[in-house]
Amino acid sequence: VVQIVREELFCRVEEGIEASRYYQLFDLLDPEREVLVLVGRLEPEDPYQRALLDRCAELRWRDAVHRTGWQPEAAVGAWLAAADAVVLPFAAGGGAWNSSLHAAVLQGTFVLTTAVERHGYEPQTNVYFAVPGDLHDMRVALDRHAGTRLPAVAPGLAEWPAVAEEHHAIYRSVTGIGE
Repeated sequence: VVQIVREELFCRVEEGIEASRYYQLFDLLDPEREVLVLVGRLEPEDPYQRALLDRCAELRWRDAVHRTGWQPEAAVGAWLAAADAVVLPFAAGGGAWNSSLHAAVLQGTFVLTTAVERHGYEPQTNVYFAVPGDLHDMRVALDRHAGTRLPAVAPGLAEWPAVAEEHHAIYRSVTGIGE
């Protein structure tokens, strides 16, 4: 999860967002305007996480990156609520299955994600769907929509228990477990 706050950028290391997509963020974002805040434990022994830490240590990013270490859910939620944007650059595109997307949308925060079947801004959810890898489109969307907010838990959006039950129902239907 990456969030842009006018002066801070928040990143929560999450499975499913490939290393190359995190690295693309360094090309998408501007350390002169944004600060990258990494929330989550980063282990230098892990090759991907070491590469991410090395990228953060580059001279141009050195003063524009802050690491918080592990944070409880409530603190992560507070970062989501404070952000001007959440960026989820999935290589194959994101979708309704993504809990980080749901968490950001429930906060009313602008979300920039990738999709292969959808494109453009959806004002009812405050989500922009970009083609995976299209950094120009993503930057234009950030410049245009960052800071746009809906009320938290916007009308018509699912509450977390409903999201959890939907995930459980899908899991049961796919695996046959728990029926």
